[in-house]
Amino acid sequence: MKKFIIILVISLLLITSSVSAAVEQFILTRSPFPIIVNGQALKSDLPVLNYKGNTYIPLKKVGEALGVPVEFKDNKIVIGEVVKDVLLESGEIIDWIYISDLIKKYNLTGERLENIGYKLINQQGKVLIISPESMKKARDGEMVYAIVEGSDFKVRVKSINGATYLNLNDLKQCGFIE
Repeated sequence: MKKFIIILVISLLLITSSVSAAVEQFILTRSPFPIIVNGQALKSDLPVLNYKGNTYIPLKKVGEALGVPVEFKDNKIVIGEVVKDVLLESGEIIDWIYISDLIKKYNLTGERLENIGYKLINQQGKVLIISPESMKKARDGEMVYAIVEGSDFKVRVKSINGATYLNLNDLKQCGFIE
């Protein structure tokens, strides 16, 4: 019986040591440096960490502060992606594009208005304005509109997870993009 108990104890020790060896461990230190976004310190419950001279930040929180969507989809971290097939309350299904993707994809010139609104200019010189007041409403969950200067056409703007999106169909219909 003693041999059985000794063999059992040794077996358990070997099993637990091999399981713990399979878990990779890292020693991280809390970084004393604040994250500054657009001149303001980012407030987060999650710490900024340092590992071997590399800083690790709460990506979703920083993305929200920058207006960049960060999502975990299909076992991947996806940053700044076009949101397709958004179902509106009216039942309409439409496509939206993240504002930074819009600027890059269509080679637009963009400038911030009072750190919250936008002024976008396309290659033909057309100007699209999202006022700071509209952006504040969008961030509060309201559907708002951008104005294309020199026309009566309005482009739907929506804030999704803190990121600014514009309606692709509206942008094409008013001739702001092709």
